[in-house]
Order: sequence, then structure tokens, then C-alpha cells
Amino acid sequence: MASVQRGMTMALNPIFDSTLAGNDPIANARPHAVPFSTAGPLLLCGLAVSAVISGEFAGWNPGLLQGGFGGMLIATLLITLMYGCLTLTLAELSAAMPFTGGAYAYSRAAFGTWGGLLAGVSQILEYVAALATILVAIGIQVSMVTRSAMGTDLYVPLIWLLVASLFAFLNASGTKVFFRTALILAGASLVVLTIFWVNAIPKVETARLLRVPVMMSNSEWLPNGLLGIAWAMPFAIWFYLAIEVVSLAPEDSHNPARNIPKGMIWGFGILVVAALMTLVASAGSPPGTAVIGVADSPLLLGLQALPELARFPYLVILMVMFGTLTSYHSVLYGGARSIFCLARAGYMPKMLAGMSSRQTPYMAIIAASVLALGLAIASLALSGTFYVVGILVNMSVFGALVSYATTFLAFIALRARHKNMVRPFVSPLGVAGAITGLIITLATTALMFTNVTSQYALLLCIIYLVSAATYWIFRRTYIDQNAPEEAFAADLCKQGSTPPSSMSLVPHTQKYGQWS
Repeated sequence: MASVQRGMTMALNPIFDSTLAGNDPIANARPHAVPFSTAGPLLLCGLAVSAVISGEFAGWNPGLLQGGFGGMLIATLLITLMYGCLTLTLAELSAAMPFTGGAYAYSRAAFGTWGGLLAGVSQILEYVAALATILVAIGIQVSMVTRSAMGTDLYVPLIWLLVASLFAFLNASGTKVFFRTALILAGASLVVLTIFWVNAIPKVETARLLRVPVMMSNSEWLPNGLLGIAWAMPFAIWFYLAIEVVSLAPEDSHNPARNIPKGMIWGFGILVVAALMTLVASAGSPPGTAVIGVADSPLLLGLQALPELARFPYLVILMVMFGTLTSYHSVLYGGARSIFCLARAGYMPKMLAGMSSRQTPYMAIIAASVLALGLAIASLALSGTFYVVGILVNMSVFGALVSYATTFLAFIALRARHKNMVRPFVSPLGVAGAITGLIITLATTALMFTNVTSQYALLLCIIYLVSAATYWIFRRTYIDQNAPEEAFAADLCKQGSTPPSSMSLVPHTQKYGQWS
């Protein structure tokens, strides 16, 4: 049976190239359908890298103060292991359930509507908070330019509005424009990072790596002891946060069973190299760990400290701004798709599943952009009192960790209950990998409560989750059973332990092509 599961591929788009959809002109004409696309593994790899890459530019560095270089390095290795497990887990689940829903689809299939809701709203929180973090970072970088060039600051919310409008337009311009732009942005950002690595690595010194105040009798490598590793882990997540956006792209891929796993795994390999190189190069080269740890834009500071680039100050700032903006483009895709799939299924107002003439979910794109802008503007009230970027990072990380935990649990549950479910790609780590990833995820979530910055973020996250659950209680009668994620979950529940001959050998492309 395993060989059948591995060998089975879906050469067709799971929604629009199915037999049912192809013979139903009404279904094909529905305005909230996700369009057919031919995103292959290279474009999906570009999506993975572009979604994450700004995490190498800013957001991770407070972990250096929390754990020191040694603590941050250990935290990064642990988080790398967690994301390796997550990547293979998602590769199997997204190939088996090739729908836009991502964590929502998997948790809905395994744990019912409440499980789907928790995963879905956590996914939205992750992406919206990440978008707000990027907006705040861009505002800081633009202010640096205008302060240096003109001696004054621009109105930061106006900068945010311009950035949000530009990328909302690009996202709404069609999937071809989106994926090609993401690949170009990812490649250009990797060039910027490579320039930094090549010039900074030769200047790495141990003394700079360990230049952090040591608490009590702890070592220079672990200035806050083992607890520092725990405090650093949420920031290490920023090196990989949002790579799971690829799992939201099956309906934009011509052959998701083959392309999604390849694109995600290729992207993860590139990001592992980028994370380790950036950590060592930033902490060990001038100005060193102590200064980089408190910097609003650590890569900018690192580049400015390199004599080879000191002659081009404005070019350096533009390079860093470009890299930071790269992730906004792809994270907005994730946020919009997350809103779209919940709206399509009825968990949110149906109007948010509206499609444009270019067959992009423009209403969800607008909603994600407005929510990110609102959160960024709300953060102004905390400026000067709290470390705003740290709070936004922790909000995004908390949302991500909840969706990761539900994904790992869904994987374990589906492997146990539905052994005969079609699995075109099978994770080589299996249940052991999912359990390993789950343990690290739960440990990281629990340890976040020990950090004051995280506690403020967690309070806001809990308020968000409670509000979402309260809202859904009054909407639960609006669930659309024909949405692909809902139809698949219902069918899986009905099939139960049906023998392979009547369940596992029926391609998804033959079943979930019609929905309203």
C-alpha cells in the first residue's frame, strides 16, 4: 500500500482540472474560485525563500541578548530541527490535501471544525503580525534615509500605506506576476546577503561573538545560562517563519503532489545556510554581538560597519530595504490565502472570498493589508514604552507555533486513523519526526511565558483567539460544506477505515471539484 501511496501523483490542479469541475461550467464560473496556475518547484522554492528572507535582515537579533551567541546558536539549531520536521510533515499533508487551507485544512480533517478554526485564525495571526513587523522595520529604515539626507523624518504611517498599497497591487495582479516577482525578489535578497557574508565572515572574531554581559556565574557562551536558550528560541524562529506559506499554494500549482514537496524542501535547504551564515557573520564581525543585539536593523548596521561598503551609505540602506520588503510580498500572499480559505468555507464573511477579474482573492488581500496596517498603527501607542518589534515578532511567533502544533497533531492523528489515505509524498521522518517537531514547538510556546516581552504579546494573542472563537460561535451555521477543505474532511469522516480499494485509490482530483 505504501508503494501505491508514494507512486500516486496528481498531474492536474486539484480544484480546476478535476473531472467534475471540468464538466461543470457553473462551478468554473464561480467568482470565488482559485485560478489554475502552473507554479513549478522553482517558483515555489522562490516563494518559500522570499517569504522568510527578511527574517535574516531583522527580527532575530534580540535573541543574542537573551541567550548570548552560544544560546542563540543552540536555539537556532533546535529551531532548524523543528522546521526540518515541519517541512517534511507539511510536504506530506499538502500533497495529500492539495487545498489552499494549509493548517486549517489539516486540522479540520483531523479534529473537526473547532480544530480547523484554531489553526486557521492562528495562521492569520502569524501572517498579519509578520506583515506589521515588516512595516515597522521599513518605517525605521526609511526614517534613517530621510533623517540622513534631509534632516527630517517622514510621516511613518504614510510610508506604511504606500508599501501596503504597492504589494496589495502586485498580489492582485495575477498568480504569474506574483510568483515571478517573488522569485526575482528572493534571488536579489540572496545576492545582498551573499555580499554581506563574503565581506563579514573573514572579520569574525571570537571576542566579538562573546561580547555580551554575563549574569552571575554563567559562561560567556551562555551569559543567561540554559534559560537564555529558551528566551532566544522565539527569535530564532524568525530565521524560518512563514516557510509554510508554500503549503497554501497547492491550488496555484499544476502538479501539487510533486511540486509542493520539492519547492518547500529546496527552499528550506537554502534558508538553513542563510540562517547560520547570517548569525555567525552578524555576531562575529564589527560591531559585534552586544551592538547587533539591540539594533533595529542588524544587517544594515553590519553592512555599514564594513569598510568595503562604507563609501556607499545610501546604496547599503536601499539594499537592506529591498530585502526587508521581499518578505512582505509573499507573507501577504499567505495572509490573504488564509483569510480567503476561511471565508470560502464560511468561517468568515463570504465577501472576503471575492475574486477579481484576474482571478486573485482581492478582498482577502485588502483585508490582510488593512489588518497589518491597523496593527502597525496600534503599535505606535506602545513606542517608547515597550520594544515594539519584539512584541510584534512574538505575536507572529505565537500564532505560528499554535498552527505548527495543530499541524503536527493532525499529521499524527491522520497517520493513526487513516492509514489508507492517499499520500503521494510520504515524509521519511514519519510520526517520529512529527513528534520531535511537536515537542520542540510546545516547549518553545511554554518557554515564551518566561520572557516579559513575550508575555505582553501572548496577552494580545489570547484576546485575539478568544474574540475569533466568540465570533465563530455566532457564525457556525454558515459553514459551506462544499468548500474543498470541508468536503474532504466530511468525506474522510464518512469513509473511516474503508478498505484501500474503495478509498485510497480514488484520486482527490476526481472528487472535490465542485463547491459553492
